[in-house]
Amino acid sequence: MNATRPWLQDRKSPPQGIRSSVELIYVAAFVAVELLGLIDPLITAFGQAILVLALINHYILAERDHRQPLLLALAVASLYRLLAFTPLPTIDFTNHLVLVGAPMLIATILALRLLQGPGLRAVGEALRPNMPIWQLPVALSGIPLSVVAFMLLKPGFVVTFSGAGRHPAAVAAAVVALAVFSGLGEELLFRVLLHSAARTSFGPAALYVSSAVFGAAYFGTRSIPFVLFVVAVGAFFGWVYERTGSILGSAVAHSLISIGVFVVWPSLGHIPHL
Repeated sequence: MNATRPWLQDRKSPPQGIRSSVELIYVAAFVAVELLGLIDPLITAFGQAILVLALINHYILAERDHRQPLLLALAVASLYRLLAFTPLPTIDFTNHLVLVGAPMLIATILALRLLQGPGLRAVGEALRPNMPIWQLPVALSGIPLSVVAFMLLKPGFVVTFSGAGRHPAAVAAAVVALAVFSGLGEELLFRVLLHSAARTSFGPAALYVSSAVFGAAYFGTRSIPFVLFVVAVGAFFGWVYERTGSILGSAVAHSLISIGVFVVWPSLGHIPHL
């Protein structure tokens, strides 16, 4: 018995319908904050900071029974978006990936540890090659998808392996950072953590929730076609995760997309048929 706060022991949990409604409000708030960033990015930064505090406190104070894991998952997603406001023009592209991706990856693993047991074991289970006949084509889909993503995004910050003064080690570091933090990190966050957490409350509809949050995280690109592309890709990866219980193929595909967009296709210059 908790002698200092006995209300934690005696309180009644709200009905499932109310809990799901609260979660949907938070999801809508996440999307709205990202949309408002189109007016001024600082709105998104402050909004996500508020969401991080609100979600973590809600989860800790009201949901210790872990029946609303989506609150914790959304808190990590909001933290990821908040970290993305590290000023890119003043630091190296690879350093930016590390400064944003490393805390996100650590937070994701810690959240998985709270919700699913030992975090590294949860990561290992998610990367098991379940149904290998699915994993290879899913992984290879990252190649054509990277071409489409590059055509739609036309990134302003790239790392090319051609050009004066470009050191191979710098390119290799960017490739590794993209694979670890964009490919693996985002799949762990949006599929293993967020999608799995949403499934607890919304069942099969979790696919729509995770895809919406994943797409909203890319509103900052200010490209409607690219955001729609991200939503579609997120839904595809989420569907594969639902069927196989593994993110191995999607993590490889996601890595290939990111590496293609920021390293490979910019390095090859203009592609005639694009």
